[in-house]
Amino acid sequence: LSGRLMRSIFFVVKGERVGAWSGQGEGISLEGIKGISFPHGPGATLFGLTAQRGTDAPSPYLGAVPPAPAATQFYEQLDVPVPRTILIVPILVKGRVTGFLYGDGGERGILAIDLPAVLSLSARAGFALQILILRNKILAA
Repeated sequence: LSGRLMRSIFFVVKGERVGAWSGQGEGISLEGIKGISFPHGPGATLFGLTAQRGTDAPSPYLGAVPPAPAATQFYEQLDVPVPRTILIVPILVKGRVTGFLYGDGGERGILAIDLPAVLSLSARAGFALQILILRNKILAA
């Protein structure tokens, strides 16, 4: 994602929180994002934008940052300016949201993105997470 986006961050869901795992781009450093976490739930953060009403299946969000306190707090914690447009893609493992791919285009916005390729990437990320989970279960046994 870094080739098309100003910033990209991978977040993982841990219980009722979403924490930054890795990221890169303008104003993003691994040391700076470690320990950053947000509540997980509809309306609690930007990640709630992926929730579809009336269905259990989350969907990607590509659009403007909503004018909400949760959005302001999100960018204050990341210590980056509010971008023009954002992309948030849920990562699923066995139908459950286990993470999110986040990206933004900074002041320019997201000018061009191959959304089918990003969705394919998110599916592969979900598969990779599932392999890691199974590996850890096997090693713990």
